[in-house]
Amino acid sequence: MSRPLEAVYEETRARIVGLIRDADQDAVAVVPACPTWSVRDVLAHVTGLYADIVSGNLAGAATDDWTAAQVEARRAMPLDELLGESDEVGPKLAAMIDDFPGRYGTQVIADLAVHEHDIRGALDRAGARQSAAVLLGTEFLLGAITSDADAHVRARAAEVSSDVPKALGPLQRATHDADPRVRDAAVASLTRLLAPKGAAWTASLITDVVSLMESDPFTFVRAHAADALVFAPSGDPSDEPLARALADPSPIVRARVIEALGRRGAARFASDIRDRLDDDAEILEVRTRAARALGRVCDAKSTDRLTELAQKSVDDPDLLTPELKWLVTSEAENGFSFGYELGKSDVHLVLFERIAQAQRKCEAICSVFFLSGYGRAMSER
Repeated sequence: MSRPLEAVYEETRARIVGLIRDADQDAVAVVPACPTWSVRDVLAHVTGLYADIVSGNLAGAATDDWTAAQVEARRAMPLDELLGESDEVGPKLAAMIDDFPGRYGTQVIADLAVHEHDIRGALDRAGARQSAAVLLGTEFLLGAITSDADAHVRARAAEVSSDVPKALGPLQRATHDADPRVRDAAVASLTRLLAPKGAAWTASLITDVVSLMESDPFTFVRAHAADALVFAPSGDPSDEPLARALADPSPIVRARVIEALGRRGAARFASDIRDRLDDDAEILEVRTRAARALGRVCDAKSTDRLTELAQKSVDDPDLLTPELKWLVTSEAENGFSFGYELGKSDVHLVLFERIAQAQRKCEAICSVFFLSGYGRAMSER
């Protein structure tokens, strides 16, 4: 009977034991990916798995307390004895692994592969990047994006797949997931996976991302879909939906859409962007991005509009006051640029006390970008 997981587990464990035996005193090295553990502690964890399985100690499996107990139980054990335990119980666990239910056997190998590379990172011993364990672990990860019963797991799997080229198909399918956290993680990873490689886009992928931007009920999903379309191939299949999304009810989405149109150089929609800039009822973040986007598309009618917007705020400080509460938070992603233009225009510091007071009163997700931009302009005078 073929038992493929047994062979993969044992060859991976043997590599780990070999690395640590060669390292000797370096086994106390801290593992960057697990900074509270040393190389020796990682070995204690993967070795302790067998004892927990055969004793039925699976309550809280994979939690921090469960894995910490494996390490603590072997804390006083000499390294040679710990390596000996691994050599004794490792083959026994390997012999069981093909019989584990569902995908659990593959999950154990994926975990072991991760820890092998944790140890390699700590010891500066690169290698085994294309091992059978890594390939199985990648398959496990990609399967979890669309198949795991737990939405938290699907979302996390999507989130960490942005560097895996084979994840393109599963991530695209995950844009249809019933859970918004999974859809959001999928489109955010697609953005990182494809940027700036527009050739990888397909017509169906554009359709799926556009659908998220135009119709998803959650603002954060629509906004991240607009971010993704920055890197879609140039042309109307992406530009026209982005232009329509300028009417989105959320200013967060409108701001991201304007940013996308500007970065794409969508000059055909300069007048639509200008409408957002000229709308006095629009929030400053959207108008600031509109001014920057018009500069990117070389709109001759909009030269120095960001400076003009800043000057209006200096001339009538009451225009700025309602916006200060969010300008001092991380939601104002162009805060530094607008703060800088304000600082250049506010030569008599009429806004300084209002800005400083808003910064002092900021209670959540605070950011100093806006204040830093304002201060930078003051220091350059």
